[in-house]
Amino acid sequence: MEAVTSMEFAKRTRIDGSTTINHFVRVSLKLSLMEYTVLDFIYSHNEKQTIPITFSEFYKATGIIKEDIQEMFKSLKEKDLLVWDVKKKRVDVGAAWKSCFSHEEKFAVMWKVHPK
Repeated sequence: MEAVTSMEFAKRTRIDGSTTINHFVRVSLKLSLMEYTVLDFIYSHNEKQTIPITFSEFYKATGIIKEDIQEMFKSLKEKDLLVWDVKKKRVDVGAAWKSCFSHEEKFAVMWKVHPK
C-alpha cells in the first residue's frame, strides 16, 4: 500500500461509510480488516441495490482506492469469497460469507420456538 498524499487526504473527508466488524467471522474466514470491509460493503450494497457497484462508491464508502480493491478482489476470488453473479452482472460475496450472515435459518428456528 502506498502512503496517502495530502491531496488524497483532503478528498477523504468525503468518505461516509462505516463497518462494524464481527472479528469471529473475520478470523474464521481468514480475512484482513480491509478485506472484511470490502466484503461487508458488497454484501450491504447488494442487499439494497440491483445495480453494480462502481469504484467511486467503494472509495466513498470505505476510503479504499481502486488499485487496492482490485488487489483484494484477486485474493478474495481465490478464497471463493468473491464471485461474479452472471444473472445480475455484478460482483457478489461467496457462499461462505453469506452463511455467516444469513438470517433465514435463524428466522426458521425463531418460528419453531415462538409460542402459538
